[in-house]
Amino acid sequence: MVLQIEMVACLSSPLRGYPNDKPTTSKSLPNGTQKNGTGEKSAAPPPATRAAHDPVHVEDPLSQDVIPQSIIGRILRLIRHRARWFRRQFTGEEDPDEEKNSAPPPPPVLNRDPKTDPNFRIWGFRFRPEWVIDPSSNAYYRWLAILSIAIIYNIVIILPRTVFDELQRDYMVVWFVFDYISDFMYLVDMVVHVLTGHLEQGLLVREPRKLIRAYVKSFTSKMDLASILPTDLAFIYTGLAAPYPIVRVNRVLRIGRLSEFTYRTETRTNFPNAFRIGNLILTIIVIIHLNGCVYYAISKGIGLASDAWVYPGAAYWRINKLPEIQPHMNGLTHSTTLPPVENCCGSNNSTNITKPVTNDDDPLIQKYVWSFYWSTLTLTTIGEVPGPVREGEYVFVIIDFLIGVLIFATIVGNVGSMISNMNASRVEFQNRMDGVKQYMEFRKVGKELENRVIKWFDYLWSNKQSLDEESVLSSLPDKLKAEIAMHVHLDTLKRVSIFQDVEPGLLVELVLKLKLQVFSPGDYICRKGDIGKEMYIVKRGRLSVVADDGVTIFVTLSDGSVFGEISILNIVGNKTGNRRTANVRSIGYSDLFCLSKDDLWDALTEYPEAKKKLIERGRQILMKDGLLDEEAVREAEKRQQNVVDKVDRLEVDVDNVQTRFARLLAEYSSSQQKLKQRITKLEDNLQRRRIRAKTLPASEVDISSRPPLMHQKSVDDQTEQSDDQRMAR
Repeated sequence: MVLQIEMVACLSSPLRGYPNDKPTTSKSLPNGTQKNGTGEKSAAPPPATRAAHDPVHVEDPLSQDVIPQSIIGRILRLIRHRARWFRRQFTGEEDPDEEKNSAPPPPPVLNRDPKTDPNFRIWGFRFRPEWVIDPSSNAYYRWLAILSIAIIYNIVIILPRTVFDELQRDYMVVWFVFDYISDFMYLVDMVVHVLTGHLEQGLLVREPRKLIRAYVKSFTSKMDLASILPTDLAFIYTGLAAPYPIVRVNRVLRIGRLSEFTYRTETRTNFPNAFRIGNLILTIIVIIHLNGCVYYAISKGIGLASDAWVYPGAAYWRINKLPEIQPHMNGLTHSTTLPPVENCCGSNNSTNITKPVTNDDDPLIQKYVWSFYWSTLTLTTIGEVPGPVREGEYVFVIIDFLIGVLIFATIVGNVGSMISNMNASRVEFQNRMDGVKQYMEFRKVGKELENRVIKWFDYLWSNKQSLDEESVLSSLPDKLKAEIAMHVHLDTLKRVSIFQDVEPGLLVELVLKLKLQVFSPGDYICRKGDIGKEMYIVKRGRLSVVADDGVTIFVTLSDGSVFGEISILNIVGNKTGNRRTANVRSIGYSDLFCLSKDDLWDALTEYPEAKKKLIERGRQILMKDGLLDEEAVREAEKRQQNVVDKVDRLEVDVDNVQTRFARLLAEYSSSQQKLKQRITKLEDNLQRRRIRAKTLPASEVDISSRPPLMHQKSVDDQTEQSDDQRMAR
């Protein structure tokens, strides 16, 4: 309607412009004005200067071109300008006549106000940023799941409805309801696709114009539009009976969304291998189903039971009809007498029953099951089906065999890789265990120790402790790796008293350095007198602190207990000298987190304040237990103070030496520059004397030139002395 109004107005008034449209980059301006060299508007030449035969030129603000006088020219010009406007609004493409800016796109503007920003207004309506759908959100994934039902419906049902007449005829109302529900879901999906944001410079785009342009320019929009074309209008001319439901085959073009749902499900599930196997099996079943439908369609086109290859009908595979009447089964019935059947009263009744042998009247389930059975045998290359007779049958069977070979290769390859992936961790663990067993056998290790090692491996596998955390998390960035480690180990690390209320950054560094160790029953974690190089946190299990005899138990440690934290701090004045003061032995299988001294001090180099706090807390614990030598602490502090004073004096001396060296270097540079200037001046004087000697005759040089030369020499010497004095000043 708007286009018709504009067309009528354009035809009625040749001077009509479009003030709402944007002008192009032409140098000419409306109303006959032009830009001069300074950028100012200059008046157009007077009408008197124009030739009488020149056409009337009217500048159009939209394209700044000449408005044609003919009706057809105006219509074509209006269509061209409208198409240019729509292309600029919906796709963002510029006019090919305009100069394109090659500069990189500007950075996105953050914290825009949707109420005032014109980018959030589309067709006069205000667009809310919260309407934009994040493709990684759960809502988007749920919508894909719902849409996949409609896509699978169209893939699975359209072809059987086309092939089997009774399926389309008996359930026509149901199919129409499902058809238009799926069409409505397709339309809603187009809206969802437009509202789905994408990342631009790391930020989710929420401007409606950018979203519309990105969708219109994508290949997906073409496929979506093709899949929703109203091909059902063909029913007006063809009717609703089979095989005309095939006109809805364009609905299958939306299969890309089904693939997206499959990919997102595979990334979200915790059992990806099981999902891949299930997806592969369902895909094969659908292919067999569709191939069976094609087989029945070819059989119906050739003629049911017309030869040995096509669908034989119920008379052959359900009623076991005699071979001599098989070529005449189409459109016939056969009367046969069943053997006597003994009823419940014990009497025999011989009944003459007419059995149908008309293949078109076979039940739908019989037709479909036979077709599915034939397709399964063919695609799996099992065979055992009648061979083809006609040329078309041969072609179809050849294609089926090729597809079957590909399917068989896909099944073998995918299932093999999936099973190997499922057992990859088990195979790797078993290889490690076999390597250790072979080593123990080669080194003639005792049977008792060998059994302990095997039991230790069994404990690791049964309790899922065989996973190498470092190799598994190595592909993650440090930030995510730290967050996972904090989620797993932070609560455990906070149980240590010396690490309470320390800087969060230090805790992040330490949780990344915790390592899990598993001890077997009877293993000693540490012995009395050993140098402490690690601290331990009990994750699971029970430990006992025993005497030297190994029988007396002083205390039992359980989950959450900590020991060995003081020995890794290197506290001066510790009477134990960083050595273990007790024997700790594992009662059963125990899982302990270990933090080494080297890892702790590497982390403390970046946190000096936390280092002071940890050492102070360790001293307090030692003082409480009476294990701190205060005299040694004071002597160490004095030595530390003396060292600090010496370092300060050395710093002062180094500063003085650097100052003196800088002064000497400056003097050396100045004297060297002066020496170079003097040498240059002497070279110039020597050059002048040589030139003068060459220009004078020899007699004058011998007789009359000696006094002047002596005089000139004295003058040059005075000049050099004066120059030296001036340079010195």
